Order: sequence, then structure tokens, then C-alpha cells
Amino acid sequence: MKKFSFIIILLFLMSIFTFSKETCNSKISYDIKAKLLPAEKTVVGREKINWFNYSKNNLTSLYFHLYLNAFKSELTTFMIESGGRMGGKIKLKDKGYISIGEISIKGKDGKNVEFTRKFVSPDDGNPNDQTVLKLELKKPISPGEEIEIEIKFKSKLPPIIARNGYQGNCFIVAQWYPKLGVLSTIEENGEKKVTWNCHQYHRNGEFFSDFANYKVSIEVPRNFKVAASGEKLDEKIEKGFKKVIFSEKCIHDFAWAASPDFIVGKFSFDPIREISPGEYEYFSNLLGMDKSELSLHPVKIKIFLHPSHRDFMNLSLKTLKSAIKYYGLLFGPYPYGTITMVDPPPGAFGASGMEYPTFFTAGTSILLKYPPLKYTHFETVITHEFGHNYWQGMVANNEGEEAWIDEGINSFCESTVLSLEYGNLKDPFGVLSFSSFLHHRFNFLKSLPLHAPIRTFSWNFPPGEYGTNSYDKPVLLLLTFKNIVGDKNFFRFLRSFFKKFRFSHPTSEDFVNFAINFFSEKPQLKKIVIKLLTQGLYTTKEVDFFVKEVKQNHNPKNLFSSKVVVEKNGDFEIPVEIEFIMENGSVKNIIWDGKKKYKIFYFKDRNFVKEVKIDPSLKIAIDKNFTNNFYKVKKKRKVSRWKNFFGVISDYIFSLFAELN
Repeated sequence: MKKFSFIIILLFLMSIFTFSKETCNSKISYDIKAKLLPAEKTVVGREKINWFNYSKNNLTSLYFHLYLNAFKSELTTFMIESGGRMGGKIKLKDKGYISIGEISIKGKDGKNVEFTRKFVSPDDGNPNDQTVLKLELKKPISPGEEIEIEIKFKSKLPPIIARNGYQGNCFIVAQWYPKLGVLSTIEENGEKKVTWNCHQYHRNGEFFSDFANYKVSIEVPRNFKVAASGEKLDEKIEKGFKKVIFSEKCIHDFAWAASPDFIVGKFSFDPIREISPGEYEYFSNLLGMDKSELSLHPVKIKIFLHPSHRDFMNLSLKTLKSAIKYYGLLFGPYPYGTITMVDPPPGAFGASGMEYPTFFTAGTSILLKYPPLKYTHFETVITHEFGHNYWQGMVANNEGEEAWIDEGINSFCESTVLSLEYGNLKDPFGVLSFSSFLHHRFNFLKSLPLHAPIRTFSWNFPPGEYGTNSYDKPVLLLLTFKNIVGDKNFFRFLRSFFKKFRFSHPTSEDFVNFAINFFSEKPQLKKIVIKLLTQGLYTTKEVDFFVKEVKQNHNPKNLFSSKVVVEKNGDFEIPVEIEFIMENGSVKNIIWDGKKKYKIFYFKDRNFVKEVKIDPSLKIAIDKNFTNNFYKVKKKRKVSRWKNFFGVISDYIFSLFAELN
């Protein structure tokens, strides 16, 4: 054991050296000085942004997100789409907003760049929405040119709603500063065009920003405790205020929280202690990697809890360590030195369960101490929100336009990690395993039929379909993907995709094209995977396989003849395994390509068909109904349904709930 520990230490030191050479192409830096005024519920600030034109075009404008203006009136796009609700009801007499004061822009020659400013609404033209600010420059910024932008601002926080605000003397400060949009290349009339991707703040859909280096100085009353993105560099008392400075490289957002009531726990994740030799062996075999390539880094853990939730400290720590371990082993080391978790106080539900780089909010409740929620909900939230440091934290897709890439992939990974920690990964619908896959399947079933495909802008989904298309359907699509290609192929694919696209902004097309290349030497799998992904992401096609009938006929030569009719509802094309169990116990397995609406099978044997199982291992997780996949013929030739195990029974129960809803 001592020899093993020495080897792990050596590998860890090597990994630090290797990791330090990795670079992230930060196109921007933010230096922000902010002061919280609790009585006024405001943050006054000044930011200095260093940015360069990383496009190949001259730019004549700059676009900024001003998210807090979503809570400025009842006529903003967010308020209209949400009805003023998202984890809380906003009181317009105490609204939120961000007011912009002096702005200066200096070019590479040190001279001021003149401009005009105006609010724009690129998505819906709403004249009452002021969540996007456009600066029209009188002098263009040439490709590669660096500029310095200084902005004075005041952010008025609303009562807790939509991820931020205040509750009592607790402040969750998110989307609180002017933030630049992202330059994107689009194709218009056959030509490529550089434009700003800077959407308004919508009810559905989250955020999209460039990777940047942040240094943020925060002043709060001296008795307040501050949790924030990044590493804390310094803390000191000045004139009755506490000044805390945080810094982090290569993150795409910065959030923080402050309260005098927080109970603070400081811990560390030590890979030498947390990862066993057996776990290294398991993931080495799963991913086809040498154990030396799987070594992780130590991580400082900070947990900020409301006093009424102090009993959740140990469970928070245990769950967070598990998430750091399994996300790290599956996809690579968590690259930052610190992870900070904040538990909002009672009444602040609207700010719970939200992710930011190196910082997230959980969301506890006294009810979570007791079954049935005790062993599921809290751990799920922590695991999911930490996981966003990988999916959208590093693989930083556009959450407004393609929410499935972060929410869907991360929900699949969260379910996988919870299965590794609490249950059996091989049996996602089994009674003896902890499985949040069942939760996603229930949500998927009750939402059918869907009227929009997964690949839809978040605010354009029909009512009720954002969550299903962003979380639940992608989870089942990826689970089907995994079941078809096998665990090893799937997780090697997903790790490779993560490695290629971390610290960048991939799209759905990147995901599909990467799959095409990854499975290029396995043409049969490639064909199935591409068909699965293109139908699953770009269409609303459904599938429901079922056994239509089984007929038996006895002929004069003492042979039994069986006719089995298998059908499918829906146009989704996917191969499916069918298992035929004969009366003497022998088994015949046949693959049906699933292209047509039905398939007839004939058997001439001394034994008739006793049972029929479509997809006996329930690999096709997107199948709408498992209960009709199984058929059993009794000796009296009466046909009865056969229910396989808890996954099928629960699917039936969930289907009933779906009907009731």
C-alpha cells in the first residue's frame, strides 16, 4: 500500500506539471471593484475590461448584457414570458435593474474612441426590454486590436427571483455587471458574417460568454461573509467595511454571495485518500487509459450554509467529494483550485440549484432530512450543479440556443455519477439501484407528444417543452446511445469530445460530426449512432415497439408453427433486439432494423414460441412504453402481458401519472 501511495503521489506531481502547460484562450479580462450596500439592496461598481477583436473583420459596435434590467418593469421580455415568476414572485415596488454611468473606451493608441449608446432587442424587438446595450463606435476596431473599456454601474438587486437577489440579509449576486457578448460567425445568404451573439434575458435559457480572466474586489459590511467564484487572494478591514479580493483565470462568468449568517466549512479533496486502487482499475479499463493518465488534483472546498441547515454540512461535503472524484475520473481533472457551494436561506428557493464557474448554489430544506427525499434530491442538486463546471463551465456551449449540450449532457453525467455512488450503473431502471434516470424518463413520458425538437432556441419552445427537451429527452437519447455502443465506446467517446472542446463553444453539429469521426472505423455503429443523433436532436419523431400478436398452429407432421407480429408506433428508426423463448427453453435472438411499421416472424419447430421480449434489456430508453414490449403465451394458448421487472412496472405507473397530468 505504501508503494502504491508513493506512485500516486509521483503521478500527481507529474500531472500538475503537465496541466500547468495547458492554455485557455482567454480573449478578455475583467477587473471589477464592487461595494455592497445592504440597506439599499444595491451593488455599486466600476469595471475595467481589456478586450481584443479576435475576429477577422473590422467592428463598429460592442454589445453588453445587462441582465438585471429584466426585473425593471412588467413589460420586459423576461417578465412577459415568465409572468413574473421563476422561483419566486417579484414585487415591482422593489424591482431590480442595472444603471450605467460613465463609459470610456480607449484604443491601442491610448486615445478615446467616441460612441453612441442605445438599448436594443435583437430577439423580439421589445422596446421595453433593456437587457442588451449596444455601443455604436465612430471608429472601427481592427482585427487583433486591443481596447480598454471602463464602465461605472449600479446594480439594484430584486427580491430573490431567477437565480439572484436578496432574502433578508442574504444576497445572491449573479448576472450583476455589464458583460460583453460573444463574437460569432454565421452564414447569411451563402456568405459568412461576423456578428455579436448577445441575446436578451429570457425566461428559458441561460447564459453565453467568452472565457476571461477575472479579478474582483468586493466590499461588504465587516460582519458579512463572502463566497465567490475563484480563489480568495486577500481580505482586510477598511473603514468599517471588509474588502475581499478574488481572482480566477479562464472562466466565463463571476458570481458571489454575502451574508453575516453563513456557517462556513473549509475542507479539501485529496485524491490520494479519496480514490481507491480498485476505482483506478475500473476507470482505466472503462476508458482504455493508463492509470497515470487518470490522476486528479487536490481541490479546496468551501461550503456556506444557512444556520438552519447546519445538519447538511457532512452530506454536502460527502456528495461534493464524490462529484469531484467521478467527474474527474470520467472526463479529466477539475482544473481550478477551489470549488465553493452556497446554500441559500429559507425563502430563497429562486436562487437555489444554479451554477457558475467554480461556484454554485445548492438548496436544502428541513424536509430533505426525511424519506423519500432524504436520499435523492439534495445529492442530485449538488452533483448536477458541480457537474456544470464541466458541461458549460469548460465545454461552454450557447445555453440559450442549445441548452441540451450543457443541461442534457450534464444531467446524463449527474445520473451516471449518482449511479456510481449509490447504485448499479448497468441497471438504470432497476429497483435495487439508485437511479435518477427514472426521474428523467417520467418527465419525458408525461410531456409527450413534443412539438419542437431538442435543437431549438430556449425561448422558442412551446409551453412546457423547454425542460423536457433540454434535460429529460437528451438524457434518454444519450442513455440509448450508451446502451447501443456499449459503456466503453460511449464513455471513451464522451471523454474525447470533452477533451477536444473544453474551453471552447461547441455546437450540436460539432457533437454529431465528432461522433462520425470517432466511430469512423466501426461503420455499423457509426450508421446507427448518426441516425440516432440526427433524429433525436433535429426531429420530434417517437418510437413505441410492441408485440401485436402471437399465433400458434399445430400441423400434421407434429411441428408447431408460430407467427409473431411486432409493430411500432412512431417514425423513429432504430434497430431493436427481439428475443424469442421457445417452450423447451431455447432462445432465438433476432435484430429487426425497425424501419417499417411492422415485422412478421414465422417459426416452424417442434416447440412453439412461449415468450417474446422486444428490447429485453431495455436499451432503447426513448421507447415510449416498456409494458407492451413483453408477451407470454400460456399453455392454454391464452395470451397475457408479461412484466419484466421494476423498471417496467414503474414505467407503467409513471405512464398512469402522465395520463393524469
